[in-house]
Amino acid sequence: LDDCLPLILWGKYFLEAQGYTVDHNIVRQDNQSTLLLARNGKLSSGKRTKHIKARYFNITDKVDSGDLELRYEPTESMWSDI
Repeated sequence: LDDCLPLILWGKYFLEAQGYTVDHNIVRQDNQSTLLLARNGKLSSGKRTKHIKARYFNITDKVDSGDLELRYEPTESMWSDI
């Protein structure tokens, strides 16, 4: 999720600079642990996630600011992985 975040935000900001409005910037994820970490940040981390660097919690800031929405999507219904 962290690897594709700059591209997702770039696309949103580019469209807004062209005069379009982006109401919902939705990222669908099939890993529920990733969603939990992205939504709650360090509150969801424990001993097993202490190695995760601070840059991965940047996603939490983007979710809190409304730049990004995260939704669960089962693996079976996902047609592509980024």
